[in-house]
Amino acid sequence: VILKSTHQAKNGKDSGSQQTKQNGFTGKDPDRSYYNAKTIFCRSVVNGTPMDTGSVFRAGEVNVEIINDKALASDSMTVDVFKKGYQTEKYPIYVTSKNFRIDAIQNKAYFTLTLDQTGEYRVMCYNRRSQMISEGFVTIR
Repeated sequence: VILKSTHQAKNGKDSGSQQTKQNGFTGKDPDRSYYNAKTIFCRSVVNGTPMDTGSVFRAGEVNVEIINDKALASDSMTVDVFKKGYQTEKYPIYVTSKNFRIDAIQNKAYFTLTLDQTGEYRVMCYNRRSQMISEGFVTIR
């Protein structure tokens, strides 16, 4: 595969130089690999399938599935949880951070959060390089 690189020479003309593809670089931004990632909240996961999905749950354990259209390409994931503030649209109250080992070649990851207080929560998932994979919102009643 040849990538064409267009340069203006000092005389203002296009030099039309050719540049070969090296080190597997495809010209795509690696951050784009999570654009289709989703966060799914559920009561349980049975044989890799989320059961009773939704956005409102009772206090206690909530299972979370992160799913992407491509491999997650990271061996670990950091999850940050914030709670929505009173009479605001922001989530300023830090609740917890957790680190999980994940399989880099899989496009899914599962984990369990324990949320004992009622309220609205924002769950943000990051890969090893602190690049956001996905985020989701869940309400605990």
